[in-house]
Amino acid sequence: MDAEGRSIWIDLDNAPHVPLFAPIIRHYHEAGLNVILTARDHAKTVELLELKGLGGTFEVIGRHQTLEDVAGAAE
Repeated sequence: MDAEGRSIWIDLDNAPHVPLFAPIIRHYHEAGLNVILTARDHAKTVELLELKGLGGTFEVIGRHQTLEDVAGAAE
């Protein structure tokens, strides 16, 4: 399969996603696909991405909201 011009988007929104997706992300990079990574600033997700050597490869696009956050915004 020719990877040229192909992209894949992976959104990591919780810490357990990092060890699950890190080898998949590396596989796609090595296969020549453009890997677009987004992450939430929640439960050490960003810190784990940095530890896995993926710093600078992702965009933080939001944060996890609790029920209290949502209820407070409605007031």
